Amino acid sequence: MIRRLHTIGLMLLTLSAFTFYGCNGSKALTKKGNKLNEAGLYSEAANMYYTALRKNNSNVDAKIGMKSTGQFVLNNFLDKFASARNMGQKKDAVYRFLEAEEYYKKVKSAGVELNLAAFYFSDFESIKSDYLDDLYEEGSQLLEEEKYQNAHSIFEEISRLDPEFKDAGELKDIAYLEPLYDKGINAKSAERYREALGYFNKVSQRNSNYKEVAKLIPQVIEAGRFSVAVLPFVNSTNQNGLDAKLSAYALEALASVDDPFIKVVDRENLQQILDEQIFGLSGAVDENTAVAVGELMGANAIVTGTVLNYNLDRGKLKSANREAFESYQVKKFNEVEQKYFYETKYKKSSYQEFYNENKANISFQFKVISLQTGEVLLTKIIDQEEKDAVNFINYEGDASKLYPAEDGGISMSKSLRSELASKVSARKELISVDDLSNTLYRNVGASMTNEIESVLQKAIK
Repeated sequence: MIRRLHTIGLMLLTLSAFTFYGCNGSKALTKKGNKLNEAGLYSEAANMYYTALRKNNSNVDAKIGMKSTGQFVLNNFLDKFASARNMGQKKDAVYRFLEAEEYYKKVKSAGVELNLAAFYFSDFESIKSDYLDDLYEEGSQLLEEEKYQNAHSIFEEISRLDPEFKDAGELKDIAYLEPLYDKGINAKSAERYREALGYFNKVSQRNSNYKEVAKLIPQVIEAGRFSVAVLPFVNSTNQNGLDAKLSAYALEALASVDDPFIKVVDRENLQQILDEQIFGLSGAVDENTAVAVGELMGANAIVTGTVLNYNLDRGKLKSANREAFESYQVKKFNEVEQKYFYETKYKKSSYQEFYNENKANISFQFKVISLQTGEVLLTKIIDQEEKDAVNFINYEGDASKLYPAEDGGISMSKSLRSELASKVSARKELISVDDLSNTLYRNVGASMTNEIESVLQKAIK
């Protein structure tokens, strides 16, 4: 109970100190504001009072100071507004009033309401309307002259001042969209389809119904589309089925490419053509045959591949007995202090350490051949390896008391003991070579796809 009261007392003391220093800071700022006010520095004084109120909104002296000096500052803004209005300086008048209104709201947020007469608002609305009319006329003229960037800036300003003013919002969109649309049309005419799609997509993101953009997007995609046929791979190893597995992963990776211009030819159609033309009866398709098949399918390019080498290394579990020490406690009596204590001692022990590793590696060559030019766009050999290893300890005793042995004695090395503990809790199950193989196929397919995508993107204008 006493401890609880002590804790509550500390909390109240801390809170009181916080309140004291908060109020003290506000009062100090108010005093500075008073001195600035006496010196005729009203704007600086108003800033000081405002900061004081932000620290402590119940500071009466700061509110009194803010009321007088804040009104002085606000009147300065309003005088500049009235002067600009009387001189016909519409833009300056509009923004002078907005400054005054912003300052009025700022001071009000601190708990002090200044005097801003209603006639100022009506005067502002009147001159703002005249200014917006001038801007609208200027922006419309710039649109007619196809000076879209300047026109967009004009209509952007109108939208900030009055989002509902006439059709300024629509004209602002036109000023933004029309140059993009024109660039897209020009790029399409020049058969730069990827560039055209970029412009049309920007237009569509802003307004999907703008002119003919909804029709143009699929048109440029179709015109620039690059069809790729992945021919059956050749297997040069003594492992059956590698070509089919690798081909399936490669097709899956290619089909997932996020590029609207790259199209992978349907595999069923490919197989039908292969069967009808009696190609590849031996399970292999040479380069000349591949080109012929690609042309029959209407492809722009073909991908051929050969599995050059494939190895699986199924590891054998190895084990070794290791010396170690296990700690234990011995209860003893201290004659001087007349009390019992425990002494840590160490006894010899041993554990069994195991190690195993599985590996899978493959060597694969592929080519990308353009059927438009006959050029080999890309040829590359991919060498990939996947492996997994386990290194763990079996210990029948209490592993938390296990210490490594070193040079025939006990080691107190933190790093060696940490290594020992990690092996005690280490994973014991090894990833199978079949799973490693699937990862290998997937990685080869992904690597091949990245290379092909990079090459095709350059080929597609």
